[in-house]
Amino acid sequence: MRLDEGVQKRRARRALAVVAALAALLACACFLGDVGGRKSAASGEGSFAGGGFAYAEALIESASSGSDVDLEGLGVREVRDAQEAPSWFVDEVLSLEGACGVMALDDWSVVGFSTEETADEALARRTQEMQGKGWFGYESGIEGVVTFTKGEGACTWAMLSCTQVGDETSVVVRVRRSA
Repeated sequence: MRLDEGVQKRRARRALAVVAALAALLACACFLGDVGGRKSAASGEGSFAGGGFAYAEALIESASSGSDVDLEGLGVREVRDAQEAPSWFVDEVLSLEGACGVMALDDWSVVGFSTEETADEALARRTQEMQGKGWFGYESGIEGVVTFTKGEGACTWAMLSCTQVGDETSVVVRVRRSA
């Protein structure tokens, strides 16, 4: 079955928005000293082989050159159904209902998707949802980015980023699993 050209373009824009937002969030996390070379609490292995900046550069270079991005080789998976999300993520972080183009790292430490809401609407909605699950939100000093902490549970730290890309918003959440 061949997809309509408009549908293909819309999917390509969404995928590029998610990749760009993931790269931006990873760069922010590296800048804040969270990613490069640290151990992942979930797996006990180093996060993002080669460091966060190398990972972000590979995503940006692949996306900007128009070449295919080897998502599997980068540890990224396309989530075709919200039911694929681990229960700890849905119960403690965010619901993925209504999310489009969901992508996640294999350990679900970074999850990105697009929505037709404005960036402000998306940020407010996800902030309210996370606060309802016991998270405390803090302004990060970066527009569209909020960091969260929580005293207990599967995750105790999260960063939420909502970026307007055309008529859609790219939402990316980075979580740190509890030890």
